[in-house]
Amino acid sequence: FRTVMSSMVMPTKRQQIFGVSRCFHGMATSALFFGASGLSIYSFVGILTIFLSELLSISTLALIWRKKRGRRRR
Repeated sequence: FRTVMSSMVMPTKRQQIFGVSRCFHGMATSALFFGASGLSIYSFVGILTIFLSELLSISTLALIWRKKRGRRRR
């Protein structure tokens, strides 16, 4: 979802956004995989809450920016 939103905001940089997104996705997955054994359920829920709220705020800002950009072009 983040890659799609970022490519909509910066259409000329789609390939770079995809590459960086894949790199960060791999690093985050491996960190979670190796760190999961030491997490309690409460810390895991806290981490998920932080990431989901970050995703919601970034997507909201991107949609607002895109809407404002569309109004300027008209």
